[in-house]
Amino acid sequence: MPQFDTAHPLAWLWGSSLGFALTHSLLASRRCKHRADAAGLSAQHYRLAFTVSALVLTAAWLGFVRTLPDAPLYRLHGPALIPCYALQLLGAWIVWRAARAFDMRIFLGLAPFPPGGEPFVERGIYRHLRHPMYTGVLLILFAMPAQSVNSLHLYAAVTLYFALGSRLEERRLAADHPEYADYRRRVPAFWPRLTRHG
Repeated sequence: MPQFDTAHPLAWLWGSSLGFALTHSLLASRRCKHRADAAGLSAQHYRLAFTVSALVLTAAWLGFVRTLPDAPLYRLHGPALIPCYALQLLGAWIVWRAARAFDMRIFLGLAPFPPGGEPFVERGIYRHLRHPMYTGVLLILFAMPAQSVNSLHLYAAVTLYFALGSRLEERRLAADHPEYADYRRRVPAFWPRLTRHG
């Protein structure tokens, strides 16, 4: 494995996070998809290639972060673990509900897209949140009972990417689905409204 000067681990952590975010966003962009389509790659095969590359990039990014010098911040014990595990279970449930709302085979590129393209989904938990998967993942991460300096910075980088990346994602959705503008006005992004509007 190549050796890095890790005298400034947080700079490396944030730099690698930026590199991951830019690469991932570029591969998900409409321009990249159009170029793949012009080259004769079907929407299904592009999605499959994107899924595989996202897994490889994520594994490489997280693997690199694990090599950086780190320092523990805290580790919870006893009754303090209960709310942590409760929040993580809630996060896992939210992710599971989000995955059940659409056809995962299409989402991962394992099945052909419908004739009209990838469908717009507003059912299940998507009636209450526009980005439930992000919400669930953040609950799981920040409720970890043991945290270090690097882990909190990593989770902050993930949060920032979710916030900015969701805006790019919504631009693509609005361009592909005219009804998305109304959906965006009605449904909150990450956290459900505590009061009803109407």
